[in-house]
Amino acid sequence: MSGADIRCPAMTAADMPEVWRIEQSLPGPWTFNQLRDELQLPLGWHFTLKSAAGIHGYIFGITIAGEAEIRKLAIHQDFRRQGLGHKLLKQAWRHLTTQKAAACFLEVREKNTAATALYRKNLFQTVGSRPDYYKLPPDNAVILRKNLSGGQPIQTRGQKACEI
Repeated sequence: MSGADIRCPAMTAADMPEVWRIEQSLPGPWTFNQLRDELQLPLGWHFTLKSAAGIHGYIFGITIAGEAEIRKLAIHQDFRRQGLGHKLLKQAWRHLTTQKAAACFLEVREKNTAATALYRKNLFQTVGSRPDYYKLPPDNAVILRKNLSGGQPIQTRGQKACEI
């Protein structure tokens, strides 16, 4: 699968069965109803990562009063470590530029070093923690924040601006 084969369209209700299959492979997965409800949030935004073979990942977020939150980012286990999480974040930055968001927040499991490395590469900084936040399996949450440029192209380490 080449990068040219990948696209990041907005998620639709028709995508939910594939999204649900990926979600079930994660630690502490959301329920199908939680995913469906997330898709219906009026201020929410959500994208899939697709190729001809199907959905390889997805992102759910919400923007309120100029601040964004990434609520879920997941990549199918067979497609991890291929830069696909970065592609989803680039799509989010593109969307958030149109919304003129000033900051983006997220929580990540403390033990999820791969995800933490992805977020650090995208210039997120630790702003707090929540001890014993995750229950299945038990883990602390690390709260990360990225300053955005209020509608300007958003930079990541080693890039001038995000482009897909």
